[in-house]
Amino acid sequence: MANKVIIDTCIWIEYLRGRDPNIVDPVKKLIFSDAAVLCGIVLCEILQGIKDPHVKESVKSDFEMLPYLEMSKEAWADAALTNQSLRHKGITIPPSDIFIASLAKLHQCSIYTIDTHFKKIPDTRLYIP
Repeated sequence: MANKVIIDTCIWIEYLRGRDPNIVDPVKKLIFSDAAVLCGIVLCEILQGIKDPHVKESVKSDFEMLPYLEMSKEAWADAALTNQSLRHKGITIPPSDIFIASLAKLHQCSIYTIDTHFKKIPDTRLYIP
């Protein structure tokens, strides 16, 4: 999946609000170029935060069009080892970010995010629009 990009929850939130063209335009470009990829933790975080049931169904439907990455045994194991290694260095990262980084690494994807946690995770490629 080289050249694919996992769009992080923080970016999707800004995209769905539609206020910042510096985020909206790159997300549209990723979607229309078939580079955007979705994963379970991002899907879960986005849908749980949407209060309006009609908006939730619309977003869920739109997300079904995106390629989807599932956590495999290999990804879970990588996430565990990455988390352990970071904790031994005194670095604590939310598990959701570790999961996304492991999926991205194993599938050779970049991550589009404004979350600084990802800069602390080894072997993580960030998408810079």
